[in-house]
Amino acid sequence: MTRPNNWMDESYMNIKEDNRPYMDPYLKDMINKSFVIFERLQRGQKKVYFTGNWQKDVMSCFPGRQSNKIFKKMRTYLDNKDFSFTQRKLENLDGYEYIVHRR
Repeated sequence: MTRPNNWMDESYMNIKEDNRPYMDPYLKDMINKSFVIFERLQRGQKKVYFTGNWQKDVMSCFPGRQSNKIFKKMRTYLDNKDFSFTQRKLENLDGYEYIVHRR
């Protein structure tokens, strides 16, 4: 899924007519795909599963209950000894590359 040309006009603080916060479909897709990456990753592989600010992006794209479910789901992977997680600060951008390695 690619971002629309005017994605910068639709900021995180943009409120829809029914007072719900704007949810970036590109970020929602990336967050949901990260869990698919964890499942499909084979032993010995390393892969970038997300680029940006994980907590900030989850909180801005999903309402309270949904974000809590995502964080709880992520906690199960973080506690799993088969995975190791690292992050690398991006040079010219504000954010990180989040990397998973399956042992």
